Amino acid sequence: DRGWFDLELQGTSNQIQKGIAYLQVELEI
Repeated sequence: DRGWFDLELQGTSNQIQKGIAYLQVELEI
């Protein structure tokens, strides 16, 4: 089901963005 796939992809994208933001904060310190 495309809807389910898109939802999974969106969730993964959010996790990646959170990870990047976390790394940026760690590097700034």
